[in-house]
Amino acid sequence: MLPFAILLSLAGTYLLFDARPGINWGIWATLLAIGVVAAQWSQYGRVGRVTAGLALLGAAFAWGIAVTANEALTVISIAAAFVAFSHAVLAMPDVGTRQLTVGRLALGPIEAPVRGIAESGRQVQEALVAARREEALPVLRGAGIALPVVAVFALALSTADPVFAAWRDRAADSLDHLPVARVAFALVLFVASLGALGLAARARQRAAVIPLMFAPTGFRLGFTERLIPIASAVALFACFLVLQVSYLFGNAPAVEGSGITFAEYARRGFVELTFVAAACGALLVLLRGGKEHPGDARVLRVLELVLIAELALLLASAFRRIVLYEEAYGFTMARVWGQAFMLTLAAGLLVLGRELAGAFDVHRLVRRQAALGAAMLLALTYWNHEAWIARRNVERFDRSGQLDLGYLAEGLSANGVPAALQAARRAGGERGICADLRIRRRWAGVLERRAWYEWNAAVPPVRSALSAPLWYTLSTTERSRLLAGGCAAVESTEAKAQPQATGTV
Repeated sequence: MLPFAILLSLAGTYLLFDARPGINWGIWATLLAIGVVAAQWSQYGRVGRVTAGLALLGAAFAWGIAVTANEALTVISIAAAFVAFSHAVLAMPDVGTRQLTVGRLALGPIEAPVRGIAESGRQVQEALVAARREEALPVLRGAGIALPVVAVFALALSTADPVFAAWRDRAADSLDHLPVARVAFALVLFVASLGALGLAARARQRAAVIPLMFAPTGFRLGFTERLIPIASAVALFACFLVLQVSYLFGNAPAVEGSGITFAEYARRGFVELTFVAAACGALLVLLRGGKEHPGDARVLRVLELVLIAELALLLASAFRRIVLYEEAYGFTMARVWGQAFMLTLAAGLLVLGRELAGAFDVHRLVRRQAALGAAMLLALTYWNHEAWIARRNVERFDRSGQLDLGYLAEGLSANGVPAALQAARRAGGERGICADLRIRRRWAGVLERRAWYEWNAAVPPVRSALSAPLWYTLSTTERSRLLAGGCAAVESTEAKAQPQATGTV
């Protein structure tokens, strides 16, 4: 394991240190996944499905970094890969998904680094003990004698030979410019890699039950204590839905004199309604675990399922509000991410409803919710939704004549550059030219040469789009005028001509 950990640290330092995100993360994560699987195989003669699956999931998150140029998704993918590998190295070969309890899922990302550091120290200690054995001592003594002797002789010969002198000067220069940050990065990777491999090979069976806030205690809620809050929530949401059907599912901002803007309408939908859906789902989970007669249990189950249905209706209304907002003001990443979150929350409500209708298991519920979150993240990472946003805004421009080129030029990552340039061309005029100039100035660095391990699937299309012939001709004077402030005046005039949304949805 020690040699492979050294390989991982050297490869990671070469691929990741001071490098732009690309296939480098996927390559290193794949090497780590292979090492984790091999370490567990070497110790137990087999690999657990949980370990293999989570290592594969971690590699999938890491490879997603080479697909997207979105910085936020890149950071989230790195964090998700870390969480997946944390659980992979802690899982025993005989551990099934049922052993991934709420406590383990929550504590794994904390436990793995702490235990990994201790395991790394133990591995180094074992290596030092092994080095002190009789068969290794002669080699160590010989190396200890040879190094200073060779160094002295080389220094002496360097005064008589220009090649040796050049090597001496190069070695001295390297010592003067020792890359401390790179060495520290390599040491961190070495400790992390050795700890991960050691945990995968020498994982100890932990206690089957970890104290949880969901664990049974001496106090349990009875039927009445559970019935009152659930029934109250059902009645509250029923009243809310009946009294405000036209507001929830209508188009209140379009009604003259309503006093409601699209931004207020959508904000209320996304914030309040999604918060209520998530909070009530958590409430249903916290109220489980009591003992009741079969008849009482049926009453509670019906009320819980009715509450789930009401929450689904509220969530559907929140989703529709965002759709109306997009129709009025266009598509943005925040709005698309909000819709993705609502779809994931809706799927989570379905999973919760299934659990409530059957034998409720909070650990299974959390595992499935985590799987839904991972699926959403992978979908957003591997799907170029920013290009889709730009194309949908162009389609809206064809219908309404309204297009927020400022957002397309500044609000999207490199993923959306080709589509944003097409949108600028479609808009035409000085406004389109200004957007094109802003995009090219912002992403000029993409044309710079990259190392092979920094390759990213989003970069070649951007380079191709930026290198394509311009659809307009500008003199040097006109180009300077627009970049010096002429574009600001053009965009200000265009902005006044378009309806504005209030708020930050």
